[in-house]
Parts: sequence; structure tokens; C-alpha cells
Amino acid sequence: MNTFSSQKNNAVPRLRPAPLDAVVVLAVLVLAAALFAAMLPKQSGGALACTVSRDGQVLDTFPVEENSPGERVYGAYTVSVAQDGAVSVTAAPCAGQDCVRTGAVRRAGQNIVCLPGRFVVELSGTDGDGSGVDIVVR
Repeated sequence: MNTFSSQKNNAVPRLRPAPLDAVVVLAVLVLAAALFAAMLPKQSGGALACTVSRDGQVLDTFPVEENSPGERVYGAYTVSVAQDGAVSVTAAPCAGQDCVRTGAVRRAGQNIVCLPGRFVVELSGTDGDGSGVDIVVR
């Protein structure tokens, strides 16, 4: 006689979470929040400068200051500085408008490039404490 066939499987799956399940869920949520916070753009507290160039020639360099919005026109290109210190290209003659759709840049090292027109807007400067250090790994 086969003992396996005579036994019934009366085991019912447990549908309630265990106390340790809550700890795992909480740990995952904390990790996700920390990663999200690390990915948020940070406002640079140091002095930012915007350099505008075309065909490798620098057309203009100007300081980017919060609370001093304005527009600068370079031929058919318009570079705008918003109230919060964000820099964007708001008008361009190129067909794809990639430089306009790039949006605003706010941190040192970010740039906006129009490849067909060879037009570049680049932010440079220091970080908030003036050290120029992006990250420290130990």
C-alpha cells in the first residue's frame, strides 16, 4: 500500500504576514527613500558661472545669480536664467529643438548642447562649501 496516496494534504497556506515581514518591508522602504533622496538634484550653494560657446569659441561668460532672472540672445539662440538660478535655452533655430527640450540646468558641470548648431551652454563653479569636492569615498 502506498502511504503517500492515502494521506490528504490538509496544509492550508498561511495568508497573514509574520512580524519579520514588516521589518523587511520597512527596510526596503527606508532604502528606497534614501536612494530617491540621493538622486534628487541638489542646488549648488557656491558661485555659478555660465559659459556660452559656439563652434568652440566662447561667446559669453556671466555669473548665474538667484533672484536676477533674464534673457540673453546669441543670434537665433536665447538663453534664459530663471528666478531660482536655473539656466535654459528657450529658443533655437534647429529642427529637433533638443537643446530647448533639455530643460533647465542648475548645478556646476551640467550643460546644454545643440549639436546641429554647435552651440553649448555650460555651468561651472564650486559646490556649497567651496571645496570643489563632488564625493568622498572611504
